Amino acid sequence: MYSYEKDFNSFFAREPKRALLKWTNDLNDGVPLWRRILLCLSGVAAFTNVLNVVLVIRGKLSSFFWGIIGAILYGTYAFAYGYVGDAQLYVLFFLPMQFVGIYIWSKQLDNQSTTRVKSLKLLGWLLILVLCVGLGFLFYYEIPAFAKLLTSQYFFETNFVAHLFDASTNAISVVAQFLLILCYWEQYILWATVNVIGIVMYSDSTRHQRAHRVDHVGNQFSCWSILMVSSMEKFEYRQENLNLIFDY
Repeated sequence: MYSYEKDFNSFFAREPKRALLKWTNDLNDGVPLWRRILLCLSGVAAFTNVLNVVLVIRGKLSSFFWGIIGAILYGTYAFAYGYVGDAQLYVLFFLPMQFVGIYIWSKQLDNQSTTRVKSLKLLGWLLILVLCVGLGFLFYYEIPAFAKLLTSQYFFETNFVAHLFDASTNAISVVAQFLLILCYWEQYILWATVNVIGIVMYSDSTRHQRAHRVDHVGNQFSCWSILMVSSMEKFEYRQENLNLIFDY
C-alpha cells in the first residue's frame, strides 16, 4: 500500500543515498509508524484543496463540500508533518467555518449560484493588519503549548523560521477566511501571502532535524505553488467579472 509512493527528496543530488520510495526514507529516518501512515495523505490532501480553490474562483457554493474534505485531510497530514499550527487551523477552524460559509453564501447567491464581491476601504485595511499581527503574536505562543498538550513535543521548538511561519499562516488564514465568507476581494491578497509562506514551509529551508525529518514533500510543495497561481487568477477573475461593493 505504501511502497509505491515516491520520495521527491530522492531526486536531489545532495542526497545520493536516499531511496526512491518515501516510506523507506521515513522508516530509515526513524519516523514513527503513525506519522508515516498519515503522511501518505499528502497527495489526496493536495488534490482536494486545489479543487476547492478552483471552485472558489468561480464563487461556487460547492467549493465548501471540497473544503470540508480538504480541511480534514490536510489538517491530519499537517499534524503528522509537524506543523501543528496548520493542523489546528484546518481541523478546529476551517472545518466548522465551511458550514458557516455554506449558510452565509446560500443567502447571497445570484441566479447562477455565484456571489457578489465587496471591497474594503482604508479603515478596513488597518483593521486587517492589526488583526494579522495580533493573532500572529498569540499563535506564536499558543501553537507550541497546544502541540505539547497533544504529543508532549513541538518539532519546530528550536527552529525560529518554521515556528514563525507556522504562526503567521494561522493568523493570516483566519482573517482571510472571514473575508472570504463575507465576500471581500481582499481575501485573495491574504491567501497569496499564505501560499508564498506555504511554499517556503514545505521547501528544504525549514526542514526538521534528521530524527523527525520529512522534507521536500513534492505534493504539498506543488499544491502551494498551484494555489499561489490560483490566487492571482482569482484576483483577476473577480475584478473582470464581478461588480465591487465598497464597504468599511
